[in-house]
Amino acid sequence: MSFKMKGPSLYRNTKVTSSGYRSNSPDVNNKQNIIPGNTISMKEENGKPLKKGSIKGKGMTTGKTKVMKPGKDYKFPGDKAVLETPLKKKDCNCWAGHSRVPGTKPCAKGSCKKD
Repeated sequence: MSFKMKGPSLYRNTKVTSSGYRSNSPDVNNKQNIIPGNTISMKEENGKPLKKGSIKGKGMTTGKTKVMKPGKDYKFPGDKAVLETPLKKKDCNCWAGHSRVPGTKPCAKGSCKKD
């Protein structure tokens, strides 16, 4: 059995937008966006992978979440809208008093050494 909740939205400060996080969207810098419908394209208008990076999608009806990768398309069966939240990119800076070991990848084990 399903029901509709009455009262204020949990996401009242979140904008509903069809253009989402595409680079030409006026909503590209929002902390979150609500996309109407249940089909999400992680592509720019020209068909190239989304520049914003990976985004967490959460179905507004089912609550199911997916990490959506640029360049792919996603479906959220049973949902009427999707809440999108950009994932923060890890910068993996070394702690104070430590520096990067030359030739290592950020975030890799042993990539920082004590000064």
